[in-house]
Amino acid sequence: MLSNQDLNQLAFLSTERIAVFSLNRAISSFVYSPYSYPQVKPLTLDFLRWFLLGDYVEELSGVKVRVEFPSQFRAFVGEKEVPTSLISTGVGQLAALEIVAKNPFVKGMVIEEPEINLHADLQLKVGEYLAKLDKKLFVTSHSEWFIMSFVHGSANVPDVYELRGSGNLYKAEKVKVLEDRSIERLETISTYQGDFLRKVFEGER
Repeated sequence: MLSNQDLNQLAFLSTERIAVFSLNRAISSFVYSPYSYPQVKPLTLDFLRWFLLGDYVEELSGVKVRVEFPSQFRAFVGEKEVPTSLISTGVGQLAALEIVAKNPFVKGMVIEEPEINLHADLQLKVGEYLAKLDKKLFVTSHSEWFIMSFVHGSANVPDVYELRGSGNLYKAEKVKVLEDRSIERLETISTYQGDFLRKVFEGER
């Protein structure tokens, strides 16, 4: 359980909506404008509270990100600076995630769909990366690859829940994690893929 102190040191990353490198201009408007922006999802920019100034090498892609005051981002491949518009959304998301994760004041992270915009290989790698963090985590995902990777890489057995149901009636049901860190079948994700693979292997059209 998170204490009140932990809640004060809880970072929220709405990964599906983080396009860090496109936020340079928007940040100033959002932070300093006297007007509200109702179209911005609450907490979408919460992760910016936890950015410490400095250079960060995004471990999964090798891109270096420099955080400067006031809230500006620069990107480097090797030692060469490249326009942030050329950096993929996925790499930008991972950079934001890692910058927050490396902040020692952050005790916990709520992360929405860290696999968004990532190749399947990177989905596996980000699962392994998060599993090794010494943070309290609450993560949502639509990717079985990410879930299996995260569970398999965790030192302690994590609690895994799946929303099961239909229509407007869904219930969070606990998914069994086995001793070898495999998990029982994910009903809501695997059904269509399983049927598709069966058709392919059986030669159906």
